[in-house]
Amino acid sequence: MNKKHCFKINKLVRVHTTEIIRSHGIIVYERVMEKDEQIEEKRISKKQERGGFENRIYNIYIEVNSKSIDYYHKKPSDYPEIIVV
Repeated sequence: MNKKHCFKINKLVRVHTTEIIRSHGIIVYERVMEKDEQIEEKRISKKQERGGFENRIYNIYIEVNSKSIDYYHKKPSDYPEIIVV
């Protein structure tokens, strides 16, 4: 049985981010945030610069294939590997 390599993201993501991640063969686990959930002020201010968060998609974690795993292993403080059962 192959081991799953999953990495915690826990970030609000921009409109097309999940499509870009999926295009690399990565499985994205996400949810849509409720209207009353707070968005960090810092992220709101960046909206004008780099695109918006209109869809309120919150990336919980990703399941990475072997060709993308090195990127996430090189940044363990940003993307800690987690065990998903």
